[in-house]
Amino acid sequence: MPRKSNPDVRKAFEQIPITPEQLDELYKCYDDPLYCIKNYFKIRHPTKGLVKFDMYDYQEEVIRRAQKNRFNVILFPRQSGKCNFASVRIYVRENKEFTFFQRIINKVLLWLIN
Repeated sequence: MPRKSNPDVRKAFEQIPITPEQLDELYKCYDDPLYCIKNYFKIRHPTKGLVKFDMYDYQEEVIRRAQKNRFNVILFPRQSGKCNFASVRIYVRENKEFTFFQRIINKVLLWLIN
């Protein structure tokens, strides 16, 4: 869908003012990854389209433990709704030359806050 017909897509290099409420949300997301995932992460369902990411209890527990401990051994079977969440990447356009770079999710939040 072209940008002109989609009001949700902003123009290139458009300045976006950040309100204090948005900054507070960024801090909440940085402090609590579960809050960020439950409120902002979406997955694509085959029939329902884009839906909120509702985690199972064991998925939340893995994230909590990974947040508390640097090293974890996770014994999960195949296809149990897991991924290497520490390597989830966000692509950010860095400059006018449209070069992209990858940032790990925690580094993106730090980068946005600073």
